[in-house]
Amino acid sequence: MNILFKLLICLLTAVLWRIGGWHYRWVRVVLVPILLGIVLGFITKSWLVGFLSIGSYQIIRIGYGNYDPETDPKSCWLAKITKDRSGDIIRMIAGSLYGIIGALFIILFKHLSIPFYIFYILLNAGMGYFVSWFTFPIWDDIFDEGLSGLAVSSIIFLVG
Repeated sequence: MNILFKLLICLLTAVLWRIGGWHYRWVRVVLVPILLGIVLGFITKSWLVGFLSIGSYQIIRIGYGNYDPETDPKSCWLAKITKDRSGDIIRMIAGSLYGIIGALFIILFKHLSIPFYIFYILLNAGMGYFVSWFTFPIWDDIFDEGLSGLAVSSIIFLVG
């Protein structure tokens, strides 16, 4: 699969991730896993890996909103557990889970090496922490959500 196509898939994932962060959550939790599963199926030449990846990337549903019970009575599960009001730790944990569980079947079916698996987990955890900690001066939501989507979709560059 050519690198330009992979870059376009990553950009599309970033856009879908952002759209799903607005009022269309289904775009993120339904379309992103399906897109990644299809692409991973092509890259690995294993439709089983692609199909199982659609399921494993459902971990995206866990959410990563800040803990703010005063204004948001429906905080995400991680927020209720961590009580993290800044969101740094929540996003880092969510990113770790995206990496660990999302790429689980890719590693189990030996289409990803252990070092790349660890790198992918750390990339997603680090990106989750970074985008919550660092505020972009312009279009903050577009950048932080888009970067999170890019980190998740980076798996397509690591499989082989």
